[in-house]
Amino acid sequence: MNLSSLGPGLAWLRAGDAFVWVGPKQHGAAPWARLRKSGVQTIYYQTEALDEPGCWVPPNRHPTPVGARLERTVDEIWDYSASNVELCARHPNAPRLRHVPPVATSAADATGGAAPPPTPAAPSHSRRAVVLGDVTLGERARCLEREPRLRALIEPVNNIWDAKALAALLARDGPDAPPPVFVSLHKRCLAPEAHSPAEAFRLSPLLEAGARVVAQRSHPRDEAFYDGAAVTFAPLSALANAVAAELAAPDSLADATKRAAAFRRAFDVGDAFRRFGLIRDR
Repeated sequence: MNLSSLGPGLAWLRAGDAFVWVGPKQHGAAPWARLRKSGVQTIYYQTEALDEPGCWVPPNRHPTPVGARLERTVDEIWDYSASNVELCARHPNAPRLRHVPPVATSAADATGGAAPPPTPAAPSHSRRAVVLGDVTLGERARCLEREPRLRALIEPVNNIWDAKALAALLARDGPDAPPPVFVSLHKRCLAPEAHSPAEAFRLSPLLEAGARVVAQRSHPRDEAFYDGAAVTFAPLSALANAVAAELAAPDSLADATKRAAAFRRAFDVGDAFRRFGLIRDR
């Protein structure tokens, strides 16, 4: 097959190359069948939490449950969560599956560039606990109603969409202050925690920035991936105590810088890809 028929954006691909599409937005636009016929390895990076056994493959707008027909439109599915991998693996026609969480982006500054001029450094007793996301969503709102002490400890921030915005948030307490404590709460925070995906797309950039994170309990393999990182997993009922303990613990910008460097070393993208079986040393 003439690969030029794939269009100018994909015409450079050759048999043996790999094509990766990240997330469900417009994932049906890729010429999956033609790519596979041309010998291109087709990979869909699945970025959404699965609520029940089944797989989400393009061009479907929703996951395909076990018992329904699943078209093999891709060669592999990469997923950020071991929980999702287990749920998809229950489908008898699942493609090859890999657990590929996001890791450190580089050895460079993780905050995404120059931050705006910082405000004066806040005193140490005013350390903040920040939740990224909308806490007014139905299930999250119910969780926080159930845990009023946790709600009193956290500051919701729902406008961090890129690295520059994260850098500005990290700089808000002043140039000499460590990052705030970040709290990761599941969108479906009332679901069984042992089967809930850890929010890897949130955890990795925060840890790479040197922050300490308190996260709601998640699938054991998701938690195990972050062994040695500055993240504490706790059940919903114990999150307030874990957050309070982090806020009371001493911290400094120097400590945060060391944590960021340690995360980049331990979660280097090349080492991680070898661990995931995606590349091999020659």
